[in-house]
Amino acid sequence: MSETFKMLAATISPIALLSVGYQLKFQKDSKSLSVFNIGLMFQLIFVPLVIFMVYYGVYSI
Repeated sequence: MSETFKMLAATISPIALLSVGYQLKFQKDSKSLSVFNIGLMFQLIFVPLVIFMVYYGVYSI
């Protein structure tokens, strides 16, 4: 029974993220879309780049 709950719990986060993502509604002329894009760029490009640069500087690959 414990294993069943573990498997069920593993599916909760992806389902929650998907349901929130489907509820987002953007209009083409909306300011929130540009803010959303800036946030995505920061989170998906800038932060990993900074982490890589710090790692590269510390361990001198």
